[in-house]
Amino acid sequence: KSLYSYIEGKYNLKIDKGIRFIEATTAGDEEAKLLNVKKGAPLLLIESVSFLDNGVPLEYYIALHRGDRSRLVTELKRLKSYDEIGPLHADSIVSGFLIKENLKK
Repeated sequence: KSLYSYIEGKYNLKIDKGIRFIEATTAGDEEAKLLNVKKGAPLLLIESVSFLDNGVPLEYYIALHRGDRSRLVTELKRLKSYDEIGPLHADSIVSGFLIKENLKK
């Protein structure tokens, strides 16, 4: 069972949507040490917020992913009207982030 399914069942909440901001960055001293890369190595910075159906934020996180072990996947959905988009203008895009498994150097 997913964490979101558990939260919805246990607390009777409806998780509606989320928005992710993704940008390229480079590793500083601390990130390089933690991620086992050289300083200046490419990273993806992801900031994410998930919302309940009443607009209240439920989850917020910031993550750094190694550029050599990550792949961004985006699925686009055509909407019939702008009314379907909602206040964050992000409902038309469903994003997923996959980590490459068994990547060899």
